[in-house]
Amino acid sequence: MVNINKLKAKMVKNGESVDDLVVKLSISRPTMYRRLKADSDSFTVRDINQLMNVLNLTVDEMLEIFYPLIAANK
Repeated sequence: MVNINKLKAKMVKNGESVDDLVVKLSISRPTMYRRLKADSDSFTVRDINQLMNVLNLTVDEMLEIFYPLIAANK
């Protein structure tokens, strides 16, 4: 399950709003809000790669946000 709180914290830290990400990821606003729900696992690999670039995520941060079970066992 995606760690939405960490993702939102990185968005704030980088000054990126939902509207900014909608444009940069080329997805609709409703789609982005669905993906930001706490129980969502609907980010695609493409989305994750783009978010890594937009939010300057390290590999460890990406794992903590999108693959927390893998990160915990690392």
